[in-house]
Parts: sequence; structure tokens; C-alpha cells
Amino acid sequence: MEHILPKIVMTEANEEILICRGILTLKNQESEIYVDGEIVYKWFPSIGVRFSGLLIW
Repeated sequence: MEHILPKIVMTEANEEILICRGILTLKNQESEIYVDGEIVYKWFPSIGVRFSGLLIW
């Protein structure tokens, strides 16, 4: 029997999962800005994807 290996390994229950980290571009129809940030999946205080970062340009 073949075992399925997880793509994400957590060392603790409910540990946040890093989706992306680095220079990110935020765009709309009129402009764009660059942010040094990260996107993570968090379990607490509520489940969902979170974005944080610092404006660099």
C-alpha cells in the first residue's frame, strides 16, 4: 500500500501556513504598489488567508 505524503508539514496543531513571502505587487485598474510582505493561512482567531506587508514603492 502506498502512503500519501502531505505537501505541508506542521510541527504543531493549528500552526499558520506560509503561502507566499517576498516582494508583492498590488494592482487595480489605475495604479500598482509594491509591498514587502507575506500571505499566510491562519487558524486563530478566525480561519482564513491573511496578508501583511510594508509599502516599499
